[in-house]
Amino acid sequence: MWFRKGLRIHDNPALEYAVKNSTHVYPLFVIDPHYMKPDPTAFSPGSKLAGLNRIRFLLESLVDLDSNLKKLGSRLLVLHGEPSDVVIRCLKEWDIKRLCYEFDTEPYYQALDSKVKLRKWGWIHHLARHSVACFLTRGDLFVHWEKGRDVFERLLVDSDWAINNGNWLWLSCSAFFYQYHRIYSPITFGKKYDPTGAYIRHFLPVLKDMPKEYIYEPWTAPLSVQTKANCIIGKDYPNPIISHEIASKECKTKLAAAYKLNKVTNGVVTDEDMQNLRRQLVENADQSQGTASKRLKQKLI
Repeated sequence: MWFRKGLRIHDNPALEYAVKNSTHVYPLFVIDPHYMKPDPTAFSPGSKLAGLNRIRFLLESLVDLDSNLKKLGSRLLVLHGEPSDVVIRCLKEWDIKRLCYEFDTEPYYQALDSKVKLRKWGWIHHLARHSVACFLTRGDLFVHWEKGRDVFERLLVDSDWAINNGNWLWLSCSAFFYQYHRIYSPITFGKKYDPTGAYIRHFLPVLKDMPKEYIYEPWTAPLSVQTKANCIIGKDYPNPIISHEIASKECKTKLAAAYKLNKVTNGVVTDEDMQNLRRQLVENADQSQGTASKRLKQKLI
């Protein structure tokens, strides 16, 4: 029985199938050296494929699985090496007639506050994941969804390749979901689900004394309030990296143009089409800025 991601005895169809009509079952887990090898160039401690929280969670799960198997009179065999090579060698050396394992969808085998929690615990609530994904992609920063996916894949202890990719595609409106005008506000979203800001106060203690009316927009607090809260914006806590009101409108404009292009070309968009679209968006943005500057100049005159 080759354990891969389903590191449990209960609710394990592959294990149930393995024990049927078998005189002996060898519980096996193979530690892939690529998964564990430290990578000093990664943006967080850990290997190239996983952060420390995911690696720690894996090792703790293996200990737990071994403990449960021990209660049944067995033990977990943990080997190290290229998984496919190790498994094939075991099949030959142990004269194994049947290999059972859990099917894995992962191809490797087959700026919000939430980031603080993600790095610390390796887990954030699904609503926070939605907010982060929208903010990074179509809501504000217009960063490619794969960038966020890679961070979640590395840091989340419960990361699943298929679910992670699907969620990022959905929330970035790249596939499955197309109501790009529905955007999570990093301000009102938090106010709705946590009006007192308890979540922020816990993970960002620098803001713990900020009054609740300013906890989601501390940069709007008067200097006297910031001083009393021992948190001067721009010194103790950074200024906003972007204006949500402005950025969200720009993102909607870009997505509207992209969807229109996709419709006109019947889904067959070429590299040249994309280059022309980018050029047009830049020109439109320059014209808008020019108009805004002209209006401001007229007002000043």
